[in-house]
Amino acid sequence: MRTRNGTKPRDANGVIYDNADDGPLRGWRLYRRAASAAPWISLKLIHAGPVQGAANYWLAWHATDKRLSNCRETARMPEALRHAVERVMEDWYPTLSDTDIAGYMIEVEAEDALR
Repeated sequence: MRTRNGTKPRDANGVIYDNADDGPLRGWRLYRRAASAAPWISLKLIHAGPVQGAANYWLAWHATDKRLSNCRETARMPEALRHAVERVMEDWYPTLSDTDIAGYMIEVEAEDALR
């Protein structure tokens, strides 16, 4: 299987979640994209380092229905990874302000620059 690197979306305006230490989200980063149109939140899940298989998933979260879109990207994700993203969006995303999300992106980019 081929090793790939995830790539940050060009229109990212925040990081929702970054590099869990363990569990299904270990090494993954969840970006919010500026291209969002209510009630959908456009997302890109990337692996922060080299990974075998898919390193990027383009997703959308329905803020009212609290669910991921039924698209090809969602269907091809490993089930444990999909459930982990759903938990982040259900439990953690609503508690973050736009300032938090933008601040996390600045922190992540600074750490990436040091690597």
